Amino acid sequence: MNGRAYSALGAHLKTLREARGLTLSRLAADAGLAKSSLSRLERGDANPTLDTLWRLARELDVTFSALTAPIAKTTSVDAPLPAATDDVALTLVERGMGAPAVDVYLMHLMPGAVRDAEPHTPGTEESVQLIAGSVSVGSQKTSGTLAPGERLTFDAGQAHRYVAYDDGATLLVTIVYPHRHEEGDS
Repeated sequence: MNGRAYSALGAHLKTLREARGLTLSRLAADAGLAKSSLSRLERGDANPTLDTLWRLARELDVTFSALTAPIAKTTSVDAPLPAATDDVALTLVERGMGAPAVDVYLMHLMPGAVRDAEPHTPGTEESVQLIAGSVSVGSQKTSGTLAPGERLTFDAGQAHRYVAYDDGATLLVTIVYPHRHEEGDS
């Protein structure tokens, strides 16, 4: 991401927080972040991880794509979002703003990559379809190893994991959210 993207994300984050009547201290505590880290994010002076953004979206009760929308507006359409590691790239393909809200992402996992995802808001459902490579994916209750073309749907309100094998993996990830506040909602 570039400096404009960080600044736009920070301003948007602050707007969402204030619209919900949350203090910097409260949101930071709820999201498991240091207040100083959240302050730096809001000023556009920090490079957030994917996990940090997911936690903030969950605590602000917005979809991940609603939180990260300013990033897409300041970078090329197919630019990947911040990743937990250099082994994972996540690109927003489509943001459905109906009810329920649906996000679709293209995820690339390098060979041997492991992505541990924190629980999303309760009621969130995630469907994964493997395009290429091989991957093990899912939550404790529902998991599987997928071959190209196969898909798995699981409760993303639980912690879940993606593990790419020696050939890496390319996946289409669809996230269906329960009702949430979105841009313009207070």
